[in-house]
Amino acid sequence: MLAGRVVGAVHVDHVIAWKSIGPHAFAANRFQSLCAPCHSVKTGLEQRGIFRHYKPGGPVDYSPGDWGRMMAQPDPDPTPPGD
Repeated sequence: MLAGRVVGAVHVDHVIAWKSIGPHAFAANRFQSLCAPCHSVKTGLEQRGIFRHYKPGGPVDYSPGDWGRMMAQPDPDPTPPGD
């Protein structure tokens, strides 16, 4: 979502960058579809150790240490909004 607008996604993104966790986190991760501007913002945040998950209620920020806790819980948003 860009400035409150729904736009087409062009990137599939790891919520927490797998390179910050290790190669085992490449497939074992949470994924999100992002438009190019949101992906650019998220990439800038990752350079500061902040991993943003865009959710229907608003973005949630994580640190690399949150990966294990996030993966141990069921995905709270398994289907896209409106489905």
